[in-house]
Amino acid sequence: MSRFLYLLHRALFILTGGLWNDLLSLLIKIFRKKKKLNILQDDPFFKIQDEKSSFLKSMNKNGYYIFNYKIPEKLITEINQEIAKQEYNIRNVNNNTKLAYYKDFHNSPESNRYDLATNRILSIKKLANLSSSQTLVKLAQSYLQTKPILDLITLWWSYPTDNNNLKNINAQMYHFDMDKIKFIKFFLYLTNVEKENGPHCLYKGSHNKLPIKLRKKGRFTDQEVAQAYGADKEIKITGSPGSIIAVDTRCIHKGDPILKDSRCIFQLQFSNSTFGKKYDDVIAPRFVNALKEKKIYDEFIYQLFRE
Repeated sequence: MSRFLYLLHRALFILTGGLWNDLLSLLIKIFRKKKKLNILQDDPFFKIQDEKSSFLKSMNKNGYYIFNYKIPEKLITEINQEIAKQEYNIRNVNNNTKLAYYKDFHNSPESNRYDLATNRILSIKKLANLSSSQTLVKLAQSYLQTKPILDLITLWWSYPTDNNNLKNINAQMYHFDMDKIKFIKFFLYLTNVEKENGPHCLYKGSHNKLPIKLRKKGRFTDQEVAQAYGADKEIKITGSPGSIIAVDTRCIHKGDPILKDSRCIFQLQFSNSTFGKKYDDVIAPRFVNALKEKKIYDEFIYQLFRE
């Protein structure tokens, strides 16, 4: 899709306050059916199926859900041991491609964000297993009301900074996401997240019609958003390692600036269409082969992942 059509899509979202996206999602729901899924007992998210009703009710009403179930501490520890060995992309204001190993930047970071490339994420077996969860596909399908596409797998470390430009480009100011027509993100906290560690912040119910005051491009100040929705609607999601959160990031949201220590988040995004911002295909043969061996591979759901 051309950049012009993508920018037009974003402009129509802003102009209509989101009604444009709602119409497109309705058409997708009508013409693409849901998929019957095979949920395996060893699915790391298997137990959160019990929360499906609460999840769906909260997602539709509030735009987010905090799961009661948490990933076991042992698995989180093992994941953290693996990601500490990796080389990360440094997010900076000049958009230069620079790499650094965790051991080299963790104690003296030069940026406030370090991203692990998707193919590196999927090379870690435990993260690949999380990414192949059919439970999350099932929950995404129930919210999107159509067969979903897994189109984004990310993991990043965040650190304190006083640089407002870095805060802006690294999503630490209020904004809404509009890369796709409709989408849902599942966040897994890999570190402890308290008020000083950059909790995920959002305004309850802001995934619905966008107020006229906020129908513009770019970031918003805390004051602008509070005036539009009321400060009492702001939610700051703290949690221990293993906490799982689902968010429709069409809502007004941000990662609170980190004041102390660091924060690491693993994220999976499911969308109802590839229409929108283009994401690069990911060469991940072991991931695709593992899906096929488990008999859970679907060409549509995993269309961005190549052998």
